[in-house]
Amino acid sequence: MFAGGDRSGVALFTAKMQGGINIISFYNTVIIVIFVRTGFMIFAAFVFFLLAISSGCVMNTPSEANLTADELADQYLFHAATITDYQSESIGQDPYNRGRFKFDYKKPSFARSEVLEAWVAPGSFGMTNGTLTVWYDADTRIYYFQYGSDIYVSGDTQSAVQRIVEDRNFTIIDRDTSRGADRYLIEAVTVPGSDNSTGDYNTKIRAWIEPSSGLAWEIMTYKNCKYAMMDERCSWSDEPVNGIQYESIAVNTGLPDSYFNFVPPEGSKSECYPDYITYIEPQKNDTSVPIDQPLPGEDIISLNERDSGRTITVNPGTVIEITLGKISGLDYRWIMTNEGAGMVLMNAGEVENVPENSGTSSGKNFYRWRFRAGSPGTETFDAFMTLDGCYIHGITRFILTAHVKEAGEE
Repeated sequence: MFAGGDRSGVALFTAKMQGGINIISFYNTVIIVIFVRTGFMIFAAFVFFLLAISSGCVMNTPSEANLTADELADQYLFHAATITDYQSESIGQDPYNRGRFKFDYKKPSFARSEVLEAWVAPGSFGMTNGTLTVWYDADTRIYYFQYGSDIYVSGDTQSAVQRIVEDRNFTIIDRDTSRGADRYLIEAVTVPGSDNSTGDYNTKIRAWIEPSSGLAWEIMTYKNCKYAMMDERCSWSDEPVNGIQYESIAVNTGLPDSYFNFVPPEGSKSECYPDYITYIEPQKNDTSVPIDQPLPGEDIISLNERDSGRTITVNPGTVIEITLGKISGLDYRWIMTNEGAGMVLMNAGEVENVPENSGTSSGKNFYRWRFRAGSPGTETFDAFMTLDGCYIHGITRFILTAHVKEAGEE
C-alpha cells in the first residue's frame, strides 16, 4: 500500500475490463494485463523481450553443406556479438494474443515497444532506459512510471534462444535454404523457471535461427502438462502454445539515446497520487553543517536503504541520518514522510561520493536527511521516489520505525 492508501489513477482500466481475463500473455511476455487487487491495472504492451538479439549482414548466400551444431553455434554467436541496436516488426501467433508489434532496442538496455495491431489499442507502448520504464495506454491516454526494467528479462525469448545456442544443448531438426541465407530449425528442452525457459511451464522451444546474422526469425514454445497444473492452455499435443514470427529486423541502424526519451503524447495524463504532487519538504531547522559534511560531537545513527524495515531505539537528542540512492540523469525526487514523536528535520539535500562500503546502492548520487530525535514516543518514516509527484511503480521504499526513549528508560 502507498503511504496515503489506495489512490489508483487508472480506474478506467478496470472499469472497462472487469470480469475479463486476469492474465493474458503473448509469448508469456508480449502482452500482459494484470488486474491488481488495489484496483488498478498494469498494462504492458509487448514487454521488452528481445534484449540479446544479435546482428550481422543477411545478404549471405546459402552454403552448400549442412552445418554441424557446433559450426552453427559458432557462426550464430559470432554475428550475435556485433549488434549495437535494431528495429523490428513481428506477428504474434499466440491464439490468445494475435497482432503486430514494433520493437526497437539499443545496447546496453534501451528499448521501446509499440502495438501496431492487436486487441490492445494501437499506439500503446512501453519504453525503458534500463532504469526507469514508462507504460502508455493509447485508449485511456494514461501513462505511468515503473522503476527498473527487469520486467522484460524473465520471459526474454530471444535471449533464451541465444542462451540455448551458447549452451550448445540443442538439436538441429531442419534447414531452409529458400530465403537467400540459410536458416536452421533448432529444438531444445527447457526447464521451467530456468534461464533458458520462456515461461513458467514451457518445457521445449523451437526456433528458426540464421547463422549469418545471429537472428532468430521464428520462435515457438511448448508446454508440458505436468508443470502446468490447472493451466487451461496446457495440452499434450505437439502444437506450440506460443509463437512469434518476425517480418523485418534492421540491425545497427544508429538509433540515438534520445530516441528512447519519453515525451508524453498530446492529450495524455499521468497516473498520479494527488497527495504528493504539491509535496513540500519540511523546513530545515539547522543547516550550519552542510549535509555532505560530518556532524562533529554528536551521537549519530547512520542508515541507508538496507536498513528499511528496521525498528530502532534512540535517546532524545540523537541524530539520525538517512542516505538513499538516486538515479543519475532522471528528474525525480524522494519524498520522505514522517509522523509521531516529533523528529526535527535539521538538514537535507543531495550528496555525492558516498563510500562504497556504506551499504548504499551503487552510484554516486544520493539524497540525505538529518533528523534529531525529539520528545519520547514512536516516529515512523516512509520514503519513496516520485516523478513530478507521481509514484513510480516498483521503486524500493524506505520504511523505518524509531522509538525515542522516555527519561530513565532502559
